[in-house]
Amino acid sequence: AVPASGAKVATAPVVDAARPAGKVVAIVPDAKAPELIAPVVDAEKSATKPTDNAGIKPAIKKKAQEGARDEARKPEKTEAEKAAEKKAERVKRLEKNRERNREEERIFTKGSYLETVEFRAREFPGKAAGDAVFATVLIGMFLIGVWFVRSGVMENTGAHLPLFRKMAIYLLPLGIGIGLLGSLIATSHVPGNDKDGFQFARGLATLGNLPACLGYVGLAVLMLHSNSMFAKIRVLAPAGRMALTNYLTQSLISTFIFYGYGLGQWGWSRSAQVLYVAVFFSLQVAFSHWWLARYRYGPLEWVWRAFTYRQIPAMRL
Repeated sequence: AVPASGAKVATAPVVDAARPAGKVVAIVPDAKAPELIAPVVDAEKSATKPTDNAGIKPAIKKKAQEGARDEARKPEKTEAEKAAEKKAERVKRLEKNRERNREEERIFTKGSYLETVEFRAREFPGKAAGDAVFATVLIGMFLIGVWFVRSGVMENTGAHLPLFRKMAIYLLPLGIGIGLLGSLIATSHVPGNDKDGFQFARGLATLGNLPACLGYVGLAVLMLHSNSMFAKIRVLAPAGRMALTNYLTQSLISTFIFYGYGLGQWGWSRSAQVLYVAVFFSLQVAFSHWWLARYRYGPLEWVWRAFTYRQIPAMRL
């Protein structure tokens, strides 16, 4: 039977012989009835379509492989581009160092005591990490000092002058030479760059401290036992006997002179600093002579001795 005019008729799906088996299409003869147009159904794909996330990982892997191929296709940087990047990094590090120096100068010349402590606290982790290597050298120095005392070498230095002579002749030039080499490298490189030799220079300076220290000890002992004007070095002995008192006194007075919460003299030139140290230490030597002419120990040495032996030592001569 023929449907009435204008009636919308949808035929049943038929098999298209021109398509492979399993491919089914829907045919609607009336183009005016789009709501009856059935989508093309791929039965084969529908049957194999995943119903979970099993296909996500292969897709991610494929995308990663495509990204790797794209990265590999990128042209390698030229030497000029690499040099430009290194220069930019160098400029960035220099600017960072300058910014830190400006902050340090502002705090130490105009800052309060709390600001100074806060700045030092922020700097402490990095400084502590850098001092870890130097700490091993210090431990070595202490252990060597213990041996010198317990072996009796320091108790009778006159009987061991050949040892001290070798220390002065061999170890002093070695330590100073290593330190000068490190300084030469450090003054020609940028701090903070691990690849330009600055860290290596610091390591050399640290390693040079140990032989130089032993060499200075040997030289001082030889001077004490000489019959020349060098024997006058013994004038420094009282300052050595009050080393702890003098050291802490230097810290207290110098921080008051140079920091912002005191006189704010931070930023002196190197020559002015050398002159300051010479004058300050000369005054400490004179004070040490005056004090030990009246007392057995320096003030803080007396406190340290009492704490160590758990008894109050006699103070006056």
